Amino acid sequence: MASSRGKFANWTNREDEKLLDVLIEQRAEVAMRFEWNSVRIMLKIEEIDKDFGQIKNHFNDLGKKLKA
Repeated sequence: MASSRGKFANWTNREDEKLLDVLIEQRAEVAMRFEWNSVRIMLKIEEIDKDFGQIKNHFNDLGKKLKA
C-alpha cells in the first residue's frame, strides 16, 4: 500500500473502523492515555500507513463529529 504521508489523508470507512478498534483495545487495557506510536504500528499491520499527525488529527475530527 502506498504511503499517505503529506498534508491531508483520506480515511476510508474500513480505516475508521480499524482505528476505533485499536483505540478501544488500548482503552480496554486500562490505558490512561493512548499510545499513539502503538496505534500507528497496529494500523500499519492492517496496511493502513498514516503518520502520527494524521492519526491524531483524524481522532480529534471524529471526536468533534460525535459531539456535534
